[in-house]
Amino acid sequence: MLECDKGCQDIKRGTYSLNNIDKKKEVKMDEDELERCREELKREKEVMGSLLDSIPTPMYILTPDGERISTNNRCEDFFGRSKEEIGKVLLEDLYEGEEMRNAFEGAKRTGFETCETTLNNGKKAILNFAPIRDENGKIINMIGTAQDISELKDRENKLEGEIAFLDPIIDNLDQIIDSMGDALLVCNNHLMVTKVNKAMERISRPYRYETHEIIGKKITKLPIMTKEVRTMAEDIFRRVINGEVVSGVEVPLVAKDGGKMILSATASMWKNKDGNIMGGIILIRDITEVKKTTSEIARVLSAMSKGDYTKKVDLTGVTGDMKRMAENINETMEKIGEVIDEVKNSRETFSRLTKENPIPMAITDKGMNILDVNKAYLEVTGYSREDVVSKNMRRDFDVVETIERVNLKEAMEKKTKTSGINVVNTPNGRLTFIVGALPYKDISTGRGRVLMTFTDITELWLLYH
Repeated sequence: MLECDKGCQDIKRGTYSLNNIDKKKEVKMDEDELERCREELKREKEVMGSLLDSIPTPMYILTPDGERISTNNRCEDFFGRSKEEIGKVLLEDLYEGEEMRNAFEGAKRTGFETCETTLNNGKKAILNFAPIRDENGKIINMIGTAQDISELKDRENKLEGEIAFLDPIIDNLDQIIDSMGDALLVCNNHLMVTKVNKAMERISRPYRYETHEIIGKKITKLPIMTKEVRTMAEDIFRRVINGEVVSGVEVPLVAKDGGKMILSATASMWKNKDGNIMGGIILIRDITEVKKTTSEIARVLSAMSKGDYTKKVDLTGVTGDMKRMAENINETMEKIGEVIDEVKNSRETFSRLTKENPIPMAITDKGMNILDVNKAYLEVTGYSREDVVSKNMRRDFDVVETIERVNLKEAMEKKTKTSGINVVNTPNGRLTFIVGALPYKDISTGRGRVLMTFTDITELWLLYH
């Protein structure tokens, strides 16, 4: 049994030859034992092959010269070729450059080598090689594995691009900070001001404070701070240190000459690269002019809402975008005033045309409620103005007969003129009118109106009827 086991081991190592059975007589075994060894070897090869195919990494067994003996299933996906195709080519046929061959040969000397290379199909890969030795230390095979790093290389290249983009920003950070439109103020954990930018100087100088009067001072001890603002600053800093971003806080300050200014402050935590809290960063914007201008604009708009279009925004001291906005509002107010004047003139002209017209006329709303009548209407009917204004043309008058009905609803929808014949009892007797109706929109109110005309055909009607 021991001799059979040794024979099986020799077969597995490839050192046992069937011809040796008869020639050298080194191992005696019958045909049954030999067949059993063959079956055992076959099963172990199948197990090893199955194990190799189950490995998720591309893996292959090579001869010491680089010819492939076996590959696993993952190699087919990796190389984009079948196992049969892979087995027919050398390593050099699959990779670009000399890195792979150098690593392959180096592994024979060192026991393990790795390299980064590119496949002919464009994939980026890391290859690992190690020798398989027999019991005497002789290299009988080489084992190789591959790892697809294409996605990793893409990320690396992207990161390198971002770093290349950030390098000049980091190198010129002071210049960038000084170019900011908003003022920047940096405090340490003790509320001490450690840095300000040029914009901070621009904000402070009009109020007669120099940079050296701010840097190195505790923010709550700055002379521009009132007692109220000091309390506010301490509260903001406490919230910032706790991780909160404080945005758009209005801070009223006092200049040396007693003048008032209003700043808008946004503060956040300042951490170093290790995540340690170093203090706070405060962005400051002078909104004194903005507050003044918006207050002026609110005053003008309030007057406009009450029908007063004569007010204007005071532009004294207003500059930049706020000035352009205020100028636009003033220009708009002027245009609105002009339109209102035109409307007033139009209404007055229209009123004169209707009132002085010799044709009897009435103005109604869409529901036929009378809003106004002219003198000619009152004269022909005998009504007084109080008798008809606010009355409904359909319900409140004694209509004896409608010969041809005025389809006012259809006329309003189509915005077209319509007409009909009505017989009506009036203080001046029974009259017959040709009634015309013309829908229109009142330009001042935007509401629908109807201009109605009444042509007296009583005598003509009686003559033929």
